[in-house]
Amino acid sequence: MEIQTFESLELTVESASNCLLNLLESNPEHSLLLCSGGSAFQMLPGILPSELAKRLTFSVLDERLSNDPEINNFLQLQNTDFFKSATASGATFISTVPESFDTTETFAEKMTELITAWTLEFPKGKIFATLGMGVDGHTAGILPHPEDPTLFGMLFDDPSFWIKGYNAKNKHKCPNRVTVTNIFLTKKIDSGIAFVVGPDKQTSFSKLNQSKENLAEIPARIWYRMKDVHVFTDIKN
Repeated sequence: MEIQTFESLELTVESASNCLLNLLESNPEHSLLLCSGGSAFQMLPGILPSELAKRLTFSVLDERLSNDPEINNFLQLQNTDFFKSATASGATFISTVPESFDTTETFAEKMTELITAWTLEFPKGKIFATLGMGVDGHTAGILPHPEDPTLFGMLFDDPSFWIKGYNAKNKHKCPNRVTVTNIFLTKKIDSGIAFVVGPDKQTSFSKLNQSKENLAEIPARIWYRMKDVHVFTDIKN
C-alpha cells in the first residue's frame, strides 16, 4: 500500500483522478471499475477519452438497499460528470437500483450474478476500484464491529461470498447494506485508488497507519492485504 499526502483537497483530487485514468488507460483489455460513494466520487474524472470508455464497464463497490436518489449509491453516481461523460463516450454500466421486493440477501445475489457475468464475458479483463474511508474507519459497505470480531468474520471473511447483504442496525443511518467482502477486495480487485480527505477522518486514518491487524476495528486496514492500493490524502500524520 502506497500513501501520497498532498497540501490541499484540490491537489489530492487531481492526483487521485490522474492515477485512476492512468490505471484504466494502461489496461488494453476491458476494465470493470467499481466506485465507492460519498467523498470518493470527487476523484472520478469528469471527461473520459472515447477509446477508453469503449472498453470500460462501471458500477458501485457497495450499495444501500433503497430507491431514494439521496441514499442509493448508483443513483448518486448517475448525477456525476463522470457518468455522463463515460456513457456518452460508449462505456457500459451495471445498475444497482433494487426492486421494491428485494431483500439484502436477494440483492446481494443479484449483484454477485451481474459481476460474475462480467468476469465470464471478459476473462482477461481487470477489475479496479475507487475506495473511501468513513469517519469510523469503514471502507466499501464493510462497517466496523470491534465489539464482535466473530460476527465481522462471518459477514466479510467467508470465502463463499464475493458480496454480502446485511443489516448494520444502529451502526449507520442507512443500515440495509450490500457490499463486496474482504474476499472480493483481496482476491478480485487488481488495483485500487483510495481517497481519504478531511480532518474528521484524522483519528481513524492514524489508527489505519498504526496497525495492519484487527479489521473489525478499522475495516479499511484490508487495503494492506489487497494486491495494489494507492492512497491519496490531505491528512498529515
